[in-house]
Amino acid sequence: QVVLINAIKDVAKALSDLIGATKGAASKPADDPSMYQLKGAAKVMVTNVTSLLKTVKAVEDEATRGTRALEATIEYIKQELTVFQSKDIPEKNSSPEESIRMTKGITMATAKAVAAGNSCRQEDVIATASLSRKAVADMLTACK
Repeated sequence: QVVLINAIKDVAKALSDLIGATKGAASKPADDPSMYQLKGAAKVMVTNVTSLLKTVKAVEDEATRGTRALEATIEYIKQELTVFQSKDIPEKNSSPEESIRMTKGITMATAKAVAAGNSCRQEDVIATASLSRKAVADMLTACK
């Protein structure tokens, strides 16, 4: 937030300088020193706006990492469900005990999901997505 606020302040200051330079260069010939000042102020403005956009993009990317991980996990689980629902014969058989043991992974993933929801940290959401992906895949494999 601090980096974002500083970038916004830089843009505001550059805009103020650009307005001042524009006022000073109004009705002046192209070779007047105030026109060079206007060009310089415009370049600073473009640089600061570019920097602000990069900062916003970096903040946005950080804030959406967890969302992207969850979306990828959902897509993976959809693919696993397609395999689960197919008529293909499984490569190996699972015992009832093995199927019950697979529920532990689902329970752990659920607990992690609750903790990630409480912490609101991207790293926790990403770890939960990864654990959930494995737990659901293992459960579907054992059940099939």
